[in-house]
Amino acid sequence: MPIQLWASQWSGEDPSIGVRPEYIEAIRDNLPGKPDFYFVEDVGHYAFLVPCPPTLAAMLPQLCNDLAGFDRVVFHQKLDAAVLAFFQQHLMSHP
Repeated sequence: MPIQLWASQWSGEDPSIGVRPEYIEAIRDNLPGKPDFYFVEDVGHYAFLVPCPPTLAAMLPQLCNDLAGFDRVVFHQKLDAAVLAFFQQHLMSHP
């Protein structure tokens, strides 16, 4: 089974999330096959959430605000394209 796995550099920045970088490494290294693996530098776990509207960003900055220089909109364009390409490659080739 093909797997695409994404990880963020700062996944463990909030202990309440329960995701730590070493967990992702353990998953990646113990899969039966080599996954299509992406490591995203200088972002946290919440960067994988869709961009927040301004009112939500004001209410929940820890979920919506990223480190300076990271553009969540641009990241999601790349993420969406990579996931779509992965599915097209692996799912569309099987009846």
